[in-house]
Amino acid sequence: MKSLAILGSTGSIGTNTLEVVKAHPELFNIHALACYSKINELIKQIDLFKPEKVVVYDPAAYDDIKNILMRSETQVLYGEEGLLEVVSDPEVQLVVNALVGFSGLRPTLEAIKHHKDIAIANKETIVVAGELVLKQAKENDVHVIPIDSEHNALLLLLRQYQKEEIRKVILTASGGPFRSMTQKELHKVTLAQALNHPTWKMGKKITIDSSTLMNKGFEVIEAHHLFGLDYQDIEVIIHKESIIHSMIETIDGEIYAQMGPA
Repeated sequence: MKSLAILGSTGSIGTNTLEVVKAHPELFNIHALACYSKINELIKQIDLFKPEKVVVYDPAAYDDIKNILMRSETQVLYGEEGLLEVVSDPEVQLVVNALVGFSGLRPTLEAIKHHKDIAIANKETIVVAGELVLKQAKENDVHVIPIDSEHNALLLLLRQYQKEEIRKVILTASGGPFRSMTQKELHKVTLAQALNHPTWKMGKKITIDSSTLMNKGFEVIEAHHLFGLDYQDIEVIIHKESIIHSMIETIDGEIYAQMGPA
């Protein structure tokens, strides 16, 4: 049984990860959970998975949950120092990093230093420090496993071929809510429209990044670092159905895709 620390447990990736854990209790144990401020959701997760430790990043939310769990056996930790404590805990074998933004970098490096495998959905960590993260992971014999749909799809596809057999990789993008708009119409879009993604239900930041296609730029940089690909060998296409998550084209012109429901 593998013991997990899930950073960002109340977000979309975190909750999906917990669904997998719930479906396979013989394979996984939750040792620690962490969130920013959604303590109502976190308390439900504590009741269900009985973690030994939880971390809350927001100071007001931390004070609230500390009082609520005063008599609980679950230890409540605060902020970045709490994250560093759980990722270095000897009981933890796999760290799921589903945090948002740059806050995911230091816990990732700390986990690697303590020889913890990383399942990573925190794009910014790889975007801003991919070379450093992958270098330290190699030095510490740590596996960095991408779990967002596009890069996990690439991981599965690239395992089947030698690097010299691959001409390019192809990432797909839904195009977001503005894909059919004219330049003139784009000048009048609202925040509400930008937050109404046609395919995915996600947190606000990643939804905005997806609507502007900034997220896809991040994913190109991620693919470069995670798989050692040249930027010229990474292509992006619009695929509004979001059934194909990634593709590879081999040197003989064949294209292989990894597909799944949106």
